[in-house]
Amino acid sequence: MKKPLHLCLLLIFLVMITGCSLFGGAEPEESGQAKAEADRPTPPAMEILQNAEESMMDIKGVRYDVAGDQNLRLAQDGKMETASMDFNAGLHLARDPFGIHLKGYMNTDTDTVPMETYLSEGVWYNRMDQGDWMRTKGPSFGEGQGQTPLPTESLKQLRLVLEKQSNGGEGVRMTAEEESYVLEMNLSEEGLKKQLGDDYKKIRKELEPSWAEIGLPLADRDARLVQVNRRISVDKETFMPTQIDHLTVWEIPLEKGSVTLEQNMIMSYAGESTESVTVPQEVKENARDR
Repeated sequence: MKKPLHLCLLLIFLVMITGCSLFGGAEPEESGQAKAEADRPTPPAMEILQNAEESMMDIKGVRYDVAGDQNLRLAQDGKMETASMDFNAGLHLARDPFGIHLKGYMNTDTDTVPMETYLSEGVWYNRMDQGDWMRTKGPSFGEGQGQTPLPTESLKQLRLVLEKQSNGGEGVRMTAEEESYVLEMNLSEEGLKKQLGDDYKKIRKELEPSWAEIGLPLADRDARLVQVNRRISVDKETFMPTQIDHLTVWEIPLEKGSVTLEQNMIMSYAGESTESVTVPQEVKENARDR
């Protein structure tokens, strides 16, 4: 299925960055260090988000393992058709100069398709299934890509909701685990509109995939943003985002039916990087303009 396969790459970059309980029996005596850790006050959610954003600016680069899936369900005339895929890849983000390298695989019921993407100096280079390299300029993140693989963008989305969150309303919830602070946002379309007000349209545009790439040319009003969930785990010591979970659900009404698109992505921290992203000269020379 060429369209869904191509869309999956879009959901990750453009052409689609990313957040335990134990007890039982007698409690052992706490060491001085463990007690100090337990007694340490939990900082406010806004402070955690700000520190996490700053942590991403203090390093030259970072690597994440990215995994996810996409499910498309068509219900019409009492019948149901489905199409699904999953993907896994290694993601390298370099900060200065800004660059991205993604390499991995997409899997459908019948195929395993290798994929690779570079972003350098504002130019994208994409290849799927060992085909030709394609070169594209723009768009920037937040312009019709669906889910973004930049951790800072996920943090900013939560911060925007938190800034406008009213007491007792839907929004960002924070809990403290053994090694991480966990911030979660679970909002419906109505909840997003209520919390974000005039900023809702901006966030919606950042989340919305390219419907034309799926083969669904839609007006903005045709697609309904059913659910947006984000879960970000932030290391208590370094404030580095260690895991980012995304779930976004869209629904498109049809005559006598509907199409539901569910996008899931999990990014797991794989370490810092001091390397820049360099596009191989062979890729630059052989890439064709899209």
